[in-house]
Amino acid sequence: MVNKTSAQVRSLDTSQLSTTHFTYSLKRRNIAEKIAQDPKYQPQKRKQLLDKYGKRERHKTANTMHAVTNEIAELVEANEALIVFEDLTNIRQSLARQKNLQPRHQKKSKKIRRRLNRWNFRQFQTFLEYKVKAMGHPVQYVNPRYTSQICLKCGRRSKCQGQTFTCKHCGFSIDRHVLATLNIGEVFLTTQNVARSDPAERSRMTMMERAVRNCK
Repeated sequence: MVNKTSAQVRSLDTSQLSTTHFTYSLKRRNIAEKIAQDPKYQPQKRKQLLDKYGKRERHKTANTMHAVTNEIAELVEANEALIVFEDLTNIRQSLARQKNLQPRHQKKSKKIRRRLNRWNFRQFQTFLEYKVKAMGHPVQYVNPRYTSQICLKCGRRSKCQGQTFTCKHCGFSIDRHVLATLNIGEVFLTTQNVARSDPAERSRMTMMERAVRNCK
């Protein structure tokens, strides 16, 4: 989060979303198993059960999304900040293309696709964008390419393994989500012509102050 005078990284608990999706995934699996084992369950009954639990899952997910986005919107309002999102317009197509990977990569790719499909990223963006715009705060979108691979210290790319990013060039280490967040901000600042080309010489406070001013 950036405003006219400061920058900070805040982590919010979204584990309830994963819990909800996992719980209802198990319910759907149990329904499928019961139908396979008991001939009294007709296709129509299966559809009714899946629709029933699907509505419950969507309702719980929406409630959690509203709670999280309300908290973020309050932070934005209190700090007079702006929101910069990853442009995820084509992420579904990107996930679909991964199905054509070599067999040794398909298992890992399938897990990633499943996790991303469970994460309601577009719904999250829609809820939050509506709320902060209603408060009069700007919302921007940037290309997320390589935002989790570019080192904040030396500016070179390294592939991230696991939760922690460690640059193979300079050894700089940071949580991968924090890295992506800061790089998204850096990409936006570059589009505003306020980012310096040399990562080691960046003055983030000045850039953020000017970026917010340019968006108003």
